[in-house]
Amino acid sequence: MIDDINGEKNDALTAYLDRATRSGLLYSKIMTIGCILGGILYCSFGFILSNKDGSRRMIYDTWAPFDQQQTPFFELTCAFHIFVTGVCLFFHLATNNLCIQTLMFSVSLFNVLIERLSMIFENVERLYEVRQSSSAGKIRQRQLEADIDNGLRNLISSHIDVMIFLNRAAENLSYVLGTDFVCFTIILCTQMFTASLLDSFSQQMSIASLSGFSLTSTFLWNYHAELIRSKNESFCCRLYDVRWELADRKIQKAIQMMIARSQQPLGLSILLILPIGMDRVVQMMSTAYTYFTLLRTVYD
Repeated sequence: MIDDINGEKNDALTAYLDRATRSGLLYSKIMTIGCILGGILYCSFGFILSNKDGSRRMIYDTWAPFDQQQTPFFELTCAFHIFVTGVCLFFHLATNNLCIQTLMFSVSLFNVLIERLSMIFENVERLYEVRQSSSAGKIRQRQLEADIDNGLRNLISSHIDVMIFLNRAAENLSYVLGTDFVCFTIILCTQMFTASLLDSFSQQMSIASLSGFSLTSTFLWNYHAELIRSKNESFCCRLYDVRWELADRKIQKAIQMMIARSQQPLGLSILLILPIGMDRVVQMMSTAYTYFTLLRTVYD
């Protein structure tokens, strides 16, 4: 499909793909920088701050069979904590980047479909005017009919490609999204619980920076998943809103077939059961807050 779009040399179509590429690169840079800064802020207080009793603070409160306050055990333990934090942030960043890049690309493909549909029915309206005009020649009519046939074949082929692409993406990312859903809920809950126990504002801000990064990335890929469903519905509505009554019977049947295909819900889902979207973000935050209040009640 991408080769077909580039081969057509249509600036309107290639602009959608270029915009998706630039947006994806910009997002990747911003989230990578945010991930690095959030991880540094989260891990830094283990070295620069101390507890009220004068003991050095660990990044995570863990048990060990040795005295973690003694050198070099303290430095080795903090290095291990930094390594674990870095690995978790890396996989979280990679997962979210993959999801968002996939969804951004899918949004651009739907824009291409809508643009192609508009181009087809511009030619349909011209063909209708040519047929109504007695002065128009047969050559112009045949040219418009050929353009409509080629555009319709490209539209149907592109629509099938988009549906196959999203269905395969949903299958491949299903379990990854399920893991990320569980991990994000647990991380958000534990970070809120940890922040509620700390008495230092700087420590609370370091945890808030990392939580803000995780929440922002999760919000973005759920937002784009919601946008995919909206684009699919917009394409279906656009198919019906165009002046299909002016078209030939063959085009009307093709439009009817694509409207029927557009009824299939498209987008990513968790374990192929729960579709992701803005309601899923609310559910994750609600679940995390529920377990946070439970932990606080048990702790108090």
